[in-house]
Amino acid sequence: MAAVTGFRVAVLGATGAVGAEILQVLEERRFPVRELLACASPDSEGDELQFRDSTVKIVRARGEVLAACDLVLSAAPAQLPGLLPALRRGQVRVIDVTGALETDPEVPLWLPGLSTLPAGSTRPRFVAVPRGVTTGIALALAPFTAAGILRRVTAVTLESASGAGIAGVGELTDHTVQVLNRMSGERAESEVFAQSLAFDCLPQIGTIEPDGQTSDEVRLRSVLRRLLSAPDLPIELTRVRMPTLGGSLAAVHVRLAKPVTVEEATQLWAAQPGIGLLGDEELPTPRGSLGHDEAAVGRVRATGDRLAFVVALNDLRLGAALGVVGAAEALIA
Repeated sequence: MAAVTGFRVAVLGATGAVGAEILQVLEERRFPVRELLACASPDSEGDELQFRDSTVKIVRARGEVLAACDLVLSAAPAQLPGLLPALRRGQVRVIDVTGALETDPEVPLWLPGLSTLPAGSTRPRFVAVPRGVTTGIALALAPFTAAGILRRVTAVTLESASGAGIAGVGELTDHTVQVLNRMSGERAESEVFAQSLAFDCLPQIGTIEPDGQTSDEVRLRSVLRRLLSAPDLPIELTRVRMPTLGGSLAAVHVRLAKPVTVEEATQLWAAQPGIGLLGDEELPTPRGSLGHDEAAVGRVRATGDRLAFVVALNDLRLGAALGVVGAAEALIA
């Protein structure tokens, strides 16, 4: 690894929504970056961005160049798979938040407040960071798993357009303007989502599988089981895309091994890093989560062994950038 004076860090997808948030968190946390490689698509090559007090020119991602870095922070789902062979041949450490590595059992998952990474010579070269609403659900469920009382989970997620990156945000914005201006009496064609998201909600994230689930619902279940170390936990999910630009939430219902009161559940959450408890008069909302680095838990209800709650979070920050930079800090510690 590099000397203590700093590290050569590459950010894949530096011009995207998640990449921009990663750069901001690197600045805020004063991560020891000696040299930054800002990588994006060929269309952006030669453009510039600001990092700290410097102007950084955007370059195309090249495997042999990235392999010579100390850290690669990946926020570009289309780029990483083609770069993996070169990255595996080098000694660079890779932290991915695109989902490309999160289902690989050989790649550890990192979540601030929940996960740890092996130390010393066993420290991994590849780490996956769970994305978006996954983070909030996992942190909210973790205390009940640790207590050994979680038996079943049912959740409906409401996820923002930013989960599909800048392209999703751009399409929602364009379609919303078209509707407001009444540019067309017909539904606008969608290239990012299953159909136009403007002034609507779409109960489909990912492709529909033969059994009726979506690919992203299957993936979310798998990642939650890994994070919670509960490979057989029954989890029923419906993922919904909603017409907001940022922030997501999940309405979660759980069955427990014993009756739990709201007060007892609150005590468990209070001890869980990454969780912020809301008062009775406060509502967890996507918009309200945007200024916070914790997942907000509220609307808590308990009936016997059943517990229901809502968790909201900033999916670009807590659900992406904080995890990536936190994993980087753990790797260089």
